[in-house]
Amino acid sequence: MKFYLVVLIYLLVIVIVVQRSVVIVSPYHIQVNGTQLAYADDDDDDDDDDDDDDDDDDDDDDDDDDDDDDDDDDDDDDDDDGSGSSRHSSRRHNNMAAGSGKDYEPATILAIDLDKAGRRLARRLGLRMGRKVRLKNLHLEVTRFRSGPKKDVRRVLQALLRGKSKAVFDLNHYYKLAGNTAECKGIRCYLSRIIDKLRRSLHGFRKGKYMPAFLRNYFHDQNDNTKKCNDIRCYPQNLINWPDNGQTGQGVTIGMVDTTVNHNMPCLANRHIHIKSFVRNHRPAKTGHGTAVASLLVGKSDSRFPGLIPDANLYAAATFFTDKAGHTRASALAIARALDWLVARNVSVINMSLSGPRNRLLVKAVARVLQQDKIVVAAAGNNGPKASPAYPAAIKGVVAITAVDRFKRHYPRSNQGRYITFAAPGVTIWTPAPDGRGRFRSGTSFAAAYFSAMAAVQLNRPEIRQGPKIMLETFRESALDLGPPGKDTMYGWGLARCPQTH
Repeated sequence: MKFYLVVLIYLLVIVIVVQRSVVIVSPYHIQVNGTQLAYADDDDDDDDDDDDDDDDDDDDDDDDDDDDDDDDDDDDDDDDDGSGSSRHSSRRHNNMAAGSGKDYEPATILAIDLDKAGRRLARRLGLRMGRKVRLKNLHLEVTRFRSGPKKDVRRVLQALLRGKSKAVFDLNHYYKLAGNTAECKGIRCYLSRIIDKLRRSLHGFRKGKYMPAFLRNYFHDQNDNTKKCNDIRCYPQNLINWPDNGQTGQGVTIGMVDTTVNHNMPCLANRHIHIKSFVRNHRPAKTGHGTAVASLLVGKSDSRFPGLIPDANLYAAATFFTDKAGHTRASALAIARALDWLVARNVSVINMSLSGPRNRLLVKAVARVLQQDKIVVAAAGNNGPKASPAYPAAIKGVVAITAVDRFKRHYPRSNQGRYITFAAPGVTIWTPAPDGRGRFRSGTSFAAAYFSAMAAVQLNRPEIRQGPKIMLETFRESALDLGPPGKDTMYGWGLARCPQTH
């Protein structure tokens, strides 16, 4: 009887091994900003957290005064946008918003540090001045202009850029989430659950007594008892050499720009999470993406979704909204306001699991963040190897993270390019679903979260006093080179791993 049971288990295990060695994408898709994202068939992407925009955050509303409607003339001539024409970025990304055909807010132009010449030019072009937004911590002022409904706002922008104003103008571009989702479904997951139950219930199987070496290594990582978790759900920690020395993120302060976070999920309850919404005049998005990223960072260590730094302070800026057509997006202005707030909170690392076109406001805002010795980590994008660079990841100085699976293979949907800095686990990542159950998800969003946690812990080490540049050099030295020798367009410097502490 024991022999037949072992044979049955072997057959099931072989099926799992074969299935898991192939990246399987769910046939069920939804449209997000015109890009198909694979979601689990339970796509109830509401986080059941209607109150999650307002909580935990009563200490930081002093930033709301950055939206002043006064029209005083500021002659700030800071024009170091360093960006090319929005004409190109709009052309490359003009299919982001399915149904609308636009990747920017209609009839809206943003002016950064508006001067008198820019104001006069805008009036001549028939633009109506809206409210001003002061980003005090970034030392920027943004003025919104509205054009007539029949005007081509892109042509108006080009006319503004040709003017003699020292102000910087651009569209209010939209950005999308950089996380595809669940791919663990069907027979593969069904068999996986059976194996998991058998492995937990059969003493001999759990010890590897009846397993050949290659299967024992597959499931137990050679029975390495130094690791707290050898389950497939914990492979990211093992892949990045996350230490099992009680690292909890105590004293770490980290920020994220994403959807709202459902802090009422059991894995996030009583965590140090501070949420602030930057969504105006729209319904906040509740895709669960932000909750998934937050769980990777600060999920309770004893929960089903343990995070890398559960005791860290997490400041979550909610910038994504859902429009009437169901598209989930965040505007460049909302993201800039979020960055201003996070700088005021003195976070050491900002995780941006989002992507979109180049935008002058975003470039300037990120540059001001980097000038204050903050680390900005961004998802490389999930638009495929032939896609144009994704922003903010492609902004100079940003750490752009691509995704690999548990076998260190490149995620096929990831963007490629010279801007890629490192790779991190981002395929088949175990995250909470809105109903409380778990889902395996994939995307560069999740890879970015793992690197953000590593960077935040590294910066918090007392011996690291030289700033972000030295810290990034340490990661380059500890990275596992996966592609051609040196930095390449697929993996960057390679798989990021925790630097060894001495």
